[in-house]
Amino acid sequence: MDRFLKVNRRVRFFIVRLFYFAAGLNVAAWRNQVERIWALPKVDYRKYINTEIKKTRPIDCAGNAILSSQDLEDSAPLSKKKLNERSAQITQSSYMVSRYTSGTSGTRTKVFLTKSEMSRLLAVRDYCFRFHGTRLGDREARLWGTRTKSIGSRIKDWFLHRRSFYIVSDNMENIVKDLRRWRPDYIYGYASSIISISRFLIERNINVKGIKLVVCTAEQILPAQKKLIGYAFNSKVVEEYGSTEFDIVAFEDLEGDLRVVNPWLVVESRMESLLITDVLRRTQHFVRYEIGDYGEVRQKSSKGLGGDIVIGALEGRSSNRYAYDENNRDFHSVEFPKAMNLYFNKYDDLFDFIIAQNKRGQFNLYLSSEPKIGSERFCDWLRKTLKKSADVDVTIIVGRIGCINDFKGKRSYFIQNIRLP
Repeated sequence: MDRFLKVNRRVRFFIVRLFYFAAGLNVAAWRNQVERIWALPKVDYRKYINTEIKKTRPIDCAGNAILSSQDLEDSAPLSKKKLNERSAQITQSSYMVSRYTSGTSGTRTKVFLTKSEMSRLLAVRDYCFRFHGTRLGDREARLWGTRTKSIGSRIKDWFLHRRSFYIVSDNMENIVKDLRRWRPDYIYGYASSIISISRFLIERNINVKGIKLVVCTAEQILPAQKKLIGYAFNSKVVEEYGSTEFDIVAFEDLEGDLRVVNPWLVVESRMESLLITDVLRRTQHFVRYEIGDYGEVRQKSSKGLGGDIVIGALEGRSSNRYAYDENNRDFHSVEFPKAMNLYFNKYDDLFDFIIAQNKRGQFNLYLSSEPKIGSERFCDWLRKTLKKSADVDVTIIVGRIGCINDFKGKRSYFIQNIRLP
């Protein structure tokens, strides 16, 4: 990297930090706090969480103050509907920013954040990035689906030392040229968008130098897809699990586990539905909040990142959890990505995909490109694989081959369009 670019990056990093400081966001101090908390022994960490609960006295779904970890365990889960009812009573003077969730769970939720709360979320992000060799404020490339750029978003991107790229298949060559000129330190964006540009780079033998890290967010990603991205960018590829309400909840560690990294979040699994509590949040009381995703929560000793809680078997939105075969038998939709990853490894093929069910026993495939073995043979292969792995009888048909950007925002590989009575 030439000397001018190195100096420019240092100056721009300083501008980002100055921007945060001017906005009243003390990211560095909170990041140091994150590091100190995760350095605590398990027993001391539990005591710390209990102490913070006593200080904050978060309000549960029934309107009762939570005074201890035991109170938290005994409280009822908080629904998005109940949270929205409370949010309607929040006044402008009590928060810095507000934003809406995407509504993929069926309910859009308005989220409010004070400067202190926003600082904590940014600090956790900086903590995760630094663990993997980069920093919040380093030169960033954001890869999203199609969206119109606004003047406001361009100004914000400049101050935050980043540039947004909206991946469109018929303009990929120009996008790659712009990306190479930008020369980012790390890439952040939708897995589907990153996969699309990775395929383009590999097919045309194009190198993008200097990438330290690729972070995939908002969409599920398979091991075969991560391998492709890593090869395309010659970089480490990690996954994050987050939400508008909490920003990063879990981040991938060196062993490939999605580890809870925000020390103020208590993450539980109730009937495989994830519940999240923020013990320091004051503007909105997230107490056993039903985030709308399914997954398992287990303990595994940390090796440098976050605590001992790992989120596994993440299945996405509850509405997309189950599929139904021709005999009206339900089965876990996770069988689809398992089968697809098996296919990718067996046939050395890779493409982005969505599987949707519009009627029982029948599944429509939306593929970014034609399977190497042909569509008809691929549908037959997938049907037989599901029969073998889940003992289900299904019909597989191709809905469309080509761009699948119609499925925008946070999504899983399976979409259930059948609604039970």
